[in-house]
Amino acid sequence: SNADGAGDIQEVSSINSCSGRENNSLWLRIEIQNGGSLGFDLKPTSTAFEVDYDFFIFGPNSDCSDLESTIRCSTTNPLQAGLSNNFTGMNDEETDLFEGPGPDGNSYVKSLDFKKGEIYYIVIDRPIGNSPFELEWTGRATENGNPFAEGPVVTPPDDLFICNSN
Repeated sequence: SNADGAGDIQEVSSINSCSGRENNSLWLRIEIQNGGSLGFDLKPTSTAFEVDYDFFIFGPNSDCSDLESTIRCSTTNPLQAGLSNNFTGMNDEETDLFEGPGPDGNSYVKSLDFKKGEIYYIVIDRPIGNSPFELEWTGRATENGNPFAEGPVVTPPDDLFICNSN
């Protein structure tokens, strides 16, 4: 994904602990299928330090019209913090729940313990640079690398034949 723009209103600027705001944001609504710890690695496809991603997590069971405050967020700038890459995310080794802005932090915060059926909102924002990203889920709540319900099964179409009208 490579979001462009922040939408019509600044929804996260006054309800997060990381002094962040939306610049080029993508909102994800997730429903947890397997309980346990869950984290992620958000990896921009560009390794340039000018590409900086932040994230904000709201829940559990928040309503989109009333998100309350973030339960996790990171707005660390990898270049300002002197990091070795421009990745960000959550893992079991971290102890801090919030970090940033700028040089504050190492771009990772503590993973969350989820319960089956809980709903969360994750806002992924790119304040600097331009690059798509990949999201890799980690932790005990993943099953075959995926903490969410399987998508629908699609039957592949039969072979297509092209006929020449001549």
